[in-house]
Amino acid sequence: MKTLKEFTTEELKTELEARGYHTANLWQIGDVEAKLEEYNEDNGTTISISEEDKMEVLVRAFNNDATYSQIWESIEYELDELITLE
Repeated sequence: MKTLKEFTTEELKTELEARGYHTANLWQIGDVEAKLEEYNEDNGTTISISEEDKMEVLVRAFNNDATYSQIWESIEYELDELITLE
């Protein structure tokens, strides 16, 4: 029997989708790294942060009231659009 670490990202996403989760828009620490590189280039700095801190940036970015509010508003808007079209 495979352990979770032996499944590919695509296999894991497929399983989550089968359970009703949206997986088309997943973020990873590489996204934080890219933004930090851009920041360093723009500001002439060489700031680096740990992998743990990169994950904390993602956690904080997604677990805040502004993000939750925007997602709920977008869901409501898209529902309204879909219902209007039917």
